[in-house]
Amino acid sequence: KTNLQYLFVCGSRGEWGYIRPIINECIKQKIKYGIVLSNMVVVDKYGALNNEIKKEYNVIEEVDMSLEGSTHYTMVKSLNIFAINFYFKNGFYKIGERKMYYKQKDNSRIDALTLCLKI
Repeated sequence: KTNLQYLFVCGSRGEWGYIRPIINECIKQKIKYGIVLSNMVVVDKYGALNNEIKKEYNVIEEVDMSLEGSTHYTMVKSLNIFAINFYFKNGFYKIGERKMYYKQKDNSRIDALTLCLKI
């Protein structure tokens, strides 16, 4: 892994519109950066923007965290999928669980992970 000065996370075309000029400035100034792509950017049915971005920019990770639906529940679940993937891919490991910690939409309960990163 390289020592990045900036890490950008992009999940939509709209975000890419804001982030791209900043990344271009990093390139001009020879600043080390990396991009993590997620959400709509990596889903083919939304145009697969990831393929365009990878041609010109330093994409270090792609995380598919999208679930169908636009309710608060599916958004939170998508964010958790992203977080878990991101943590495990970056060296975190599971050290335990909190049993029945989270309450789901149907009132059932699920465990929470406890993670650690050795520094």
